[in-house]
Amino acid sequence: MHNNNIQTEKPAANNTAWQPPVGAADKPKPPVIKTIGIILGTYVGYFLVQIIANRLIKANGYVGQFLVAVPIFVFMVAMMILIGKKKALLTNGNGFWGGLLTGGFIVYSSVMAVVQVFLNIDREKNTMEFKVPEGMSFGTEQIWCILAMLLSAGICEELMFRGIIYNTLRDAFGRNTVKGTFAAVFVSGALFGMMHFLNLTGGVPFRVVLIQVVSTMGMGIFFAAIYSRWGNLKVTMFLHFLMDICMVLPVSMQSSSDLSDSITETMDNPMKFMALPLYIGLALFVMRKSVRHEMFTYSVDDDVHEMVNAPA
Repeated sequence: MHNNNIQTEKPAANNTAWQPPVGAADKPKPPVIKTIGIILGTYVGYFLVQIIANRLIKANGYVGQFLVAVPIFVFMVAMMILIGKKKALLTNGNGFWGGLLTGGFIVYSSVMAVVQVFLNIDREKNTMEFKVPEGMSFGTEQIWCILAMLLSAGICEELMFRGIIYNTLRDAFGRNTVKGTFAAVFVSGALFGMMHFLNLTGGVPFRVVLIQVVSTMGMGIFFAAIYSRWGNLKVTMFLHFLMDICMVLPVSMQSSSDLSDSITETMDNPMKFMALPLYIGLALFVMRKSVRHEMFTYSVDDDVHEMVNAPA
């Protein structure tokens, strides 16, 4: 029997009587083999579904990317239900808007990336004006681009790396501990970055892929930190989609380039290596000691009730 008399007040900073979520105190860490099996199963299932979908779906470009993402989405949802994380799909955790505010740097940098496309600065005349670049257009291809980025990157990748892999690692390292949570954040972020080596198969040059892998490792760590604190997948889905669409859409509007060309054009800059230390710094700030208790005030397990108190 679970105690349904749950306190909803925020715990005082000096609270020393932290209690884990109802049902979690007696829940043992999963066997290592189970953790490895879930993560490998997710990767293998993803690859198999993608390969089969690519063979069956004859569409190219962003249309094809969107259609291939549909069965991948179904697979990811099925995996979350199978591992007992169905609750994570719909829970609001500690809220949406607070999480969005925490990821404000992503919002700012994404918006500024779009602004720079349309901002025309004449340094000789010391003037600045917004102007649509020559040859830029918005049509059916761009609509498919938006849909493809939303489903494949924003939703499917977040279900895979934050919903499944991060939560599985947090269970293994110690969901109710700070060290376990930090370990899950950094390991899942590293796995997220390394996943982008797959872009080599799409014709993206190695130097560009290497830059992307390193920078997205940092981004994955930052997303995992935000998710750790807020427990709301919708936050990271929105931030992930916003970042990708603000990078890819302007390029697609200026040419008929596909995703591989867009990646090459936007990531071929060694300065983007600096994204790794930048995002790690932001992640550590998000998980700073004064707000760390928020990482323990929600539950994503189907058989565990919400947490009532958190460690200071």
